[in-house]
Amino acid sequence: MESKVGFMKAVIACMVLGASWLPAGKGAAADERQASVEWFVAVDGSDAGDGSIQHPFATLERARDAIREMKSGGALPAGGVTVQLRGGEYRIDRTFQLDGRDSGEADAPIVYKAYNGEKVTLSGGDALDASLFEPVTDPAVRARIPQEAADKVRQVDLKALGISDYGTLGNYLAVAPELFVDGNVMTLARWPNEGFTTVNQVVYAGNSSQGTGYTFTYDDGGLRPWSSANDTWALGYWGNDWFTNDLQIKSIDQATKTIETYNTSSYAMKAGQRFYFYNILEELDAPGEWYLDRADGMLYLYPPAPLASSRVQLSLFDQNMIAMNGASNIVFSGLALEVSRGNAIDMTGGTITGSNTARSVKWAAMPSKLTAEAITACTPPASTAWATAACR
Repeated sequence: MESKVGFMKAVIACMVLGASWLPAGKGAAADERQASVEWFVAVDGSDAGDGSIQHPFATLERARDAIREMKSGGALPAGGVTVQLRGGEYRIDRTFQLDGRDSGEADAPIVYKAYNGEKVTLSGGDALDASLFEPVTDPAVRARIPQEAADKVRQVDLKALGISDYGTLGNYLAVAPELFVDGNVMTLARWPNEGFTTVNQVVYAGNSSQGTGYTFTYDDGGLRPWSSANDTWALGYWGNDWFTNDLQIKSIDQATKTIETYNTSSYAMKAGQRFYFYNILEELDAPGEWYLDRADGMLYLYPPAPLASSRVQLSLFDQNMIAMNGASNIVFSGLALEVSRGNAIDMTGGTITGSNTARSVKWAAMPSKLTAEAITACTPPASTAWATAACR
């Protein structure tokens, strides 16, 4: 019997804040007992090593393959197998794939865990050298940045760093990168800086079958003049107060406060609904805001604090970090999966009788966290109703 777990966008949005699965109580005892076989992985290890603590592997794949080789010679040892990850950050640039060959047994699970409480992070992003961020000197660019912010904004050339995949804004399948400073997600330059403006009048309701978007007017003043509407967007609760869509701006007439969009929303736009504009260089006016010019790869940041002592990261990996297809009796424990544009863990297949466990695993700085079938041992905080529902 297969059990399908559906994660709505509302759940995903909550998990972005850094929710974690807590220890699983009584059910944890069997998974935490001493394994008969242990392998070790370390950021300074080598896949040519033997997997011992003195000569650890460098990758999860090598440890997985060692388990496969062992299983091909007979049954799993009593107590199962544990892969101990030494502390450090492991840059993920390909999906860690697990299938039926990698399954444990009910009384002999396969455990991937942080060694002795060390901090282990699987990261889907690159660290950007803070020293590469420079003042903005191009007069044309400075003219677009609000005057009060122009001397504070810093820029870095992503193309010069070999980074050219910028995803697509407003697209949940080709997720755009996010920028993080000291673990905190930065905000794409937006207006208003906080809260929303509202739809005043829907002039044209659009027609999705004909490929036409909305024409509408908006309330409030204070929006700065834009030199271009290229790659500018609006996120709003267009038809109700519980579902959002991103609409790309086709044109704007700021004199009449009239907007045209390329597309329509899932629920028909109504007057009085709330939204905000984003990805606008002319609105880069507050600490913690940033803007990416996808045409030339230049990233602009209004730092929330001096960058010299900050850790700056850009999420790049856009696939599942871990994919499990038909695998059962596998435990992930004490790991942090962060700064990625895809899912943390994707589980398909498996059965209720063969459970998989995410224990003390922290999901942070990701647009989505977990899509799953047959995850039966996840224990979220008791006070977190949405996470409790997701585990059922």
